[in-house]
Amino acid sequence: MWSAGLRNTDVQVNAIYPDGDITWFAGNDGLIRYDTTIKKDYRRDFQVLIRNVQINGKPVFDGYITANTKDFIIKVEYEDRKNFHFEIAAPFFEAENSNRFRYFLDGLDDHWSGWHSGNSTDFTILDSGTYTFQAQAKNVYGHTGREAAFQFKILPPWYGTWWAFTVYAAAAFFMVFLIVKWRSGKLEKEKQKLEQIVKDRTAELEEKSEKLREMDKVKSRFFANISHEFRTPLTLIMGPLEQLLSGDGDSKAGGQKQQKEFNLMYRNSRRLLSLINQLLELSKFDSGKMKLNASRQNIVPLLKGIVTSFESIAAKNKQTLVFQAETGNIAPDVDSQKLEEAVVNLLSNAVKFTPPGGEIMVKVFCHPPEEKNFPSGSVGISVGDTGPGIPRDQLAHIFDRFYQLDKSRKSEQGHSGLGLAITKKILELHDRSIDVVSALDCGTTFSFQLPVKSSV
Repeated sequence: MWSAGLRNTDVQVNAIYPDGDITWFAGNDGLIRYDTTIKKDYRRDFQVLIRNVQINGKPVFDGYITANTKDFIIKVEYEDRKNFHFEIAAPFFEAENSNRFRYFLDGLDDHWSGWHSGNSTDFTILDSGTYTFQAQAKNVYGHTGREAAFQFKILPPWYGTWWAFTVYAAAAFFMVFLIVKWRSGKLEKEKQKLEQIVKDRTAELEEKSEKLREMDKVKSRFFANISHEFRTPLTLIMGPLEQLLSGDGDSKAGGQKQQKEFNLMYRNSRRLLSLINQLLELSKFDSGKMKLNASRQNIVPLLKGIVTSFESIAAKNKQTLVFQAETGNIAPDVDSQKLEEAVVNLLSNAVKFTPPGGEIMVKVFCHPPEEKNFPSGSVGISVGDTGPGIPRDQLAHIFDRFYQLDKSRKSEQGHSGLGLAITKKILELHDRSIDVVSALDCGTTFSFQLPVKSSV
């Protein structure tokens, strides 16, 4: 019996016989042959083996797992993840006690362990996940064998599984749904509450508005009734006064003094009648009974006639009255009767407030078409004077009813404070507005525009 190598050095040798390159060793256990021509391979490779794997003291694998079997994986329940025991072996038999081992658990460790003689290692309480246990061995010559690996997977707990996360997502969605539904219900209740408040307030406003409309009707009827009541006796007073002033009665013989008193009575009667007529007109505007009878007509002769009617009083007041028209034919759509009333009111004010030597100007001119307000063009009418002007703080109130300017603007004739208010109402009936420009000691100009409709 002979052996190809000397595995055990504790052999009793009884005889040694050299035979050229071969030497024979005779012992109690057999014959050993040593061939000097065979060169020893100190780099001979070997495979590291994983021999035993235990979890919580129970074997889960007892065999050989090499680097070529990484697809083999053991699944471990989350409750059994507490104790892991691994044993390895290095099939290199020269000076076996000199073999050294090291380990690396991929998924837990950051680096390999140090080299040591122990061929087993333990791990405790690992988290869920996939791990790879890797092992290396080094022989007495410092040569490292091929690495061995063992894969295992610790399953997640029930609350970390995909179906648990599905339940979580469903619960979160349901919770959000309930919150949104609760919030929507709350907002809906608040909306209904606000709508009810709006309805109640609207009903209150409508009721108050109805009361205001009724009061306005009562006011209009009052003005109309009282105006009619005033006008009848005034007419009866003015008839005899006209006869007395014309010389049909005995007042002619009463002397010049009595004649002046009659004239004063007659002027004030006419003034009071004019005021009553204006009140009646305003009541029609307020009640919506005033209607517009507009038609296309040449307004130049109409305005010229109005200016002519004021020439005598202007001459008496030593005022210059000027009328200017851009052309002799300017024909907007207008209610001529109401336009005449508006211009008369403006001229009356100008005559009242223009001092002797002053000038009053009435101008009529054409404006080219504008894209928005006057697509077919417009007619501009202005009435200006060189009177004392209107203070800036009073301009916003001059169209108010019965508004009286300060003493610097008052004339000896005075006025009722309704002329400008009626003028504004007339222009509003034409869907137009009136503008005023004034400067102290320089005069005042009122102006407005009337549209020219297309002939197509």
